[in-house]
Amino acid sequence: MLTPKSIPLLGRTNMRIALLPVLVLFFVLPAPAKTTAYDSSINSTYKTDPSSFREITGHVRGQGTMLSNVRVAVKDSSRETLTDDKGFYSIKAAQGEVLVFSHLGLKSMEIVVEDITRELDVSLVKDSRMLDEVKLNASANSVDVPDEFDTNYGKVNRKKLGYSSNYLAGENLNLAGVDLVDALRGKIPGYQVYSLNRVQTAQLRPGGGPPLWEIDGVLFQNEPPYIDLNTIESINVIKSPGGAMARYGGLASGGVIIVRTLDKAKSQSIPQKIDVSSGTNVNLYKKDAVSFANQSYVKPSYHKTLEGTSNSLETLESFEKFLPIYKDDATFYLDFARRLMEKENNEEASLKVLNEMQDNLFYDPVGLKSLAYFYQEKDMDLEALRVYLRVLSLRPEYSQSYRDLASTYRSIGMIESSWNYYMYYLNKVKSLGGSAIGETIYHEMEEIHYRMPKGFRPKEAFVSKTPLKDVPKDVRLIFEWDNSEAEFELEFVNPQGQAYSFIHTYEYNDEQINDEKTRGYSSREYIIDELNQNGWLVNLIYFGNKSNKPTYLKVTEIRNWARKGQNEDVSVLKLVEKNKKFQLVRI
Repeated sequence: MLTPKSIPLLGRTNMRIALLPVLVLFFVLPAPAKTTAYDSSINSTYKTDPSSFREITGHVRGQGTMLSNVRVAVKDSSRETLTDDKGFYSIKAAQGEVLVFSHLGLKSMEIVVEDITRELDVSLVKDSRMLDEVKLNASANSVDVPDEFDTNYGKVNRKKLGYSSNYLAGENLNLAGVDLVDALRGKIPGYQVYSLNRVQTAQLRPGGGPPLWEIDGVLFQNEPPYIDLNTIESINVIKSPGGAMARYGGLASGGVIIVRTLDKAKSQSIPQKIDVSSGTNVNLYKKDAVSFANQSYVKPSYHKTLEGTSNSLETLESFEKFLPIYKDDATFYLDFARRLMEKENNEEASLKVLNEMQDNLFYDPVGLKSLAYFYQEKDMDLEALRVYLRVLSLRPEYSQSYRDLASTYRSIGMIESSWNYYMYYLNKVKSLGGSAIGETIYHEMEEIHYRMPKGFRPKEAFVSKTPLKDVPKDVRLIFEWDNSEAEFELEFVNPQGQAYSFIHTYEYNDEQINDEKTRGYSSREYIIDELNQNGWLVNLIYFGNKSNKPTYLKVTEIRNWARKGQNEDVSVLKLVEKNKKFQLVRI
């Protein structure tokens, strides 16, 4: 296991995140079933049963126009089709299968089919593949260079970098080297090793400083930790100071060496933690975010009538008038409910609309999640609990279903039920590592552990190596979205105006999104620690969700986590307008 000396990176640019001390869980659990809810074969029955296929339709766009002759295929099957001259396609697939969209000259896209997948509108981007061969070892043998490589912020296309990068397969290392620094001698053009205070230090170009090392997502300055050379899978090198600093900040003025090990998938997941102390980030906030009140989009037909109502009776009459048309549209119900509750202060009438929503969307887990978000924003946790119970019955294989229930039980004071749902989740997945939701669940169980109510003593032992005094205590932000296809960018801006980003799109983070869909979660947690002054901003750019429906984003801001005086604030935003930067949170 790596011992962190520095900080891992968040997002496509220069997000610095401090690595917490290693967290360890010990549970007395019954033996988990051999097939868990997160096995890749979970939907194998559906995949082989034609009766489980459903029709999936949509349009494919590329370079500003609808694309014809795009191949749309079900991976590992004989089912495929081509888009017509209007970019339209229709294909049958089952839950758990993967649709592959491919077209000559454009980057292919793979999308996991979910239980609610019916419509997928896809945009393909130019695929700039690097066809050059590079010399990798002293014997001058040439090898094929992978078109893309992984970093902590997702896959990177070499051609899009705008500058050269070097690649080295793990088996081509100098395995006689005493350590990683030594093992790269003679393997990377321009790479040199010199001694500084009796420490072997690398250099990627003459006169340059030491490189930044990223090892399985963790950053190390000056020198990497000891690694068994036989466990290294690949090494990618960015020597250009401009290219490296554009992503990693001033720490990467000497370039970056990105190392991936064979057991990276087994490594402990790194808590997302934002460090405010960095003075090296050169990416500055351009003050280009606007208020969500300025969100502009084409309003549905009922909207003008809704805005013109003057009392609850008129609003309810309008609701009944448009209900037959928008019966299956979650946004329709939420727009009317929000109007009744916030503008007309009529909770009873609002609840009537929401009850109608729950009845008519009884089999729609995405619509029901947006309903639960609304209830939680209004501090109506018991109502949210009932909705989440229904979502669990629809999605028993989704990890998010258990976390949502456990968290809501905690909010209403039912600690034992909360703990049991967390434990049910753990029984299925065996550990918390390997996914963003695992970090969130760990912290929420940690909070119960440190603030254990009188009379509740769980059977399972929860042991953490993190003392309470070291638990992050400033601001914990949890972002949750109802539609798993949602694509967006989160921009964090510190009081000094330095900007850091996390990009959640298929173009930059397709593996992350498909992992979320396979495991069944749509949330992410960030911790802003050592907050010694106010002035942090979080902005958001929304890119859509492959349908014509809005995405609902729930933002939970928690202060004094796991301590006396802990408090939280929930806000829910309807995301419609695309490609515009909006102000999300101000701390």
